Amino acid sequence: MSHPTNNIPIVDLVIVIDTSPSMKDEARSLSSSASDAINCASTNCPSDLRVTWFGIEGTWRGTNFNQTIRNYLTKSCNVSDSQLRGRKRGQLKSAGAQEDVARAIEDISDYFDWRENAVRAIFCIGDEALEGGGDKTELEDIEAANLAIQTANSAKVTVHTYCGLSKSKFQESIKKEYQRIANETGGHFFTDKDSIAGFNAVLEKVICGSNPVNLNNKKTNEKINATVNNQDDSKTNQPQILATGLEDYAYWIKTVAKEQAGKEQQKKDFRRGRIWR
Repeated sequence: MSHPTNNIPIVDLVIVIDTSPSMKDEARSLSSSASDAINCASTNCPSDLRVTWFGIEGTWRGTNFNQTIRNYLTKSCNVSDSQLRGRKRGQLKSAGAQEDVARAIEDISDYFDWRENAVRAIFCIGDEALEGGGDKTELEDIEAANLAIQTANSAKVTVHTYCGLSKSKFQESIKKEYQRIANETGGHFFTDKDSIAGFNAVLEKVICGSNPVNLNNKKTNEKINATVNNQDDSKTNQPQILATGLEDYAYWIKTVAKEQAGKEQQKKDFRRGRIWR
């Protein structure tokens, strides 16, 4: 059982990454930035911090992502495998199960062994659509995001998100859902533009943004925000999204449904970093 020491808040941060081949560089960069970011955060926003790293249905050798969500929850938290929302590796074509970012948010929110009185936060990193990957946002991805938001909010979990670089011409639709999850759970949203100089500033902002004391500390917020200049601009330039998700359904109906009208359902034709069989 954990208790606050000298009024320092308890913070549990779970960092989760899509383990499809295209995310290897991000996994390495995040891991190499961890120590410096945590040290800086301990000065700017002190907390009793526990950071846990997970790969979605896979791991990255030589990084902090050396255990899967499924392995930890079933073995360390005694959760039945049948209770987990995430699909097993190999259950979907290509690396689809390794890209179940929205379902990962659900499983961690519901079943992670959060410490008593701890502030709960998740940092999710991916570069494809939220429901099993893919090169653009479809109805199933919007519905998956809605469930992730609902589950995180019910469990009082703040979700920070990072959407990596994609060659897809529909990448803005993917970023929109990553940003919506962060916005509607009180987290920060990042893109590859925020990590040009590395992940140190991104991780520090995630850690301090998960600290309740820091939320009311104007000086600390200004100091951390100054290191990630693109963050405020990216939010300002984005249209506001209704918390109900109805606006996203309207978007889907006008765009995706129109594209698919009169056609048979097709496989997603672009998956960066995938191995097709």
